[in-house]
Amino acid sequence: MANIAAFQDCSLNTPVLLVHGLFSRGKTWQKAIDILQNRFLLTHGGELNSGKIDIKVLAKADLYTWNFSHKYDLSYREQARQLAEGIDAVKRVTGSRKIALLGHSMGGLAARAYLQLEKGRDISTLITIGTPHYGSPLALLRGSTEAGARRIFEILRQKLTGGDTIEAGEAGFIKRLRNTLLRLSEEGEQETIAFFNSEAFLNLAPGSAALEELNQAPFPKGIKWVFLASSITRSFVPGDESRFYRSYLKKWHELTDRASKSIAKKYLSEPYRIFEEYIRHYLRSAPENLTEQLIDSDGVVPFYSQMIHHLPKKNTEQLILPINISHNRQTKHGEPLYMALAAAKLVGP
Repeated sequence: MANIAAFQDCSLNTPVLLVHGLFSRGKTWQKAIDILQNRFLLTHGGELNSGKIDIKVLAKADLYTWNFSHKYDLSYREQARQLAEGIDAVKRVTGSRKIALLGHSMGGLAARAYLQLEKGRDISTLITIGTPHYGSPLALLRGSTEAGARRIFEILRQKLTGGDTIEAGEAGFIKRLRNTLLRLSEEGEQETIAFFNSEAFLNLAPGSAALEELNQAPFPKGIKWVFLASSITRSFVPGDESRFYRSYLKKWHELTDRASKSIAKKYLSEPYRIFEEYIRHYLRSAPENLTEQLIDSDGVVPFYSQMIHHLPKKNTEQLILPINISHNRQTKHGEPLYMALAAAKLVGP
């Protein structure tokens, strides 16, 4: 495929800090960065770690990646205060007065907390992808999800400690291997249970105090807002695609749509009721089939939750870009990110 950046200046006029989400790290963006570098000729200036920033090792560039001090056990305010370190470092390295933030999942909420709760005024643009602005019904399933995880680890321990006959010559190696796997499973269980009980995970529940504080906080003026909103059940098929391809995709989306709605009806009816009740407070107008539409999601976050519905129309620029990428794959694709950067007018002089 031809390099589309070969005929134009595709560098950014504003540096961008990429902010990872819950239970993730800055390296989650690596595949997307490779695409942005190789196909769109953007530059990556380095990775910034909270509490360990050394601007001497950073280069002046278009993109930077951020790491919070902890993958999940931080409140929105704590994330925002840590994020301020990275924003200041990018400004110092690039000489820019303002930068842009691009946050995936909870990273978008951390960016909002910086703008709305910490009153950050050195941001020109906020791009979010797969961000649960009104929470995710899955966070309301903490009890059953945690119980399920415990059962899985218990089965694994039973298998590891189960009494397969070991040949004498292999006894030492097999025993060490089993002990190692057993230790790893115990550590994995502790990590998983800690995650389900972490403040960050609990804050994702629709109507949580932390989420409500964020959604009730005033929005700063003069910010460009771009929402990359994804659904793996909705079909956003270009009109010029072949008839066969459109027919195939239509059938695929009908299949996934029926499957997701069947699962939601069977297991998620109460969490979705709570989610609908919460989001209705922020919708300017609700369609008659809102309940059905709320089930559309990227596999983790409902489509309707991936954009802010109560942004004031005055003194704000906002754009919604629909995509078809599952939640955990959204940081791996460079093309949608570049589309968002271009839509926000961050590309070019």
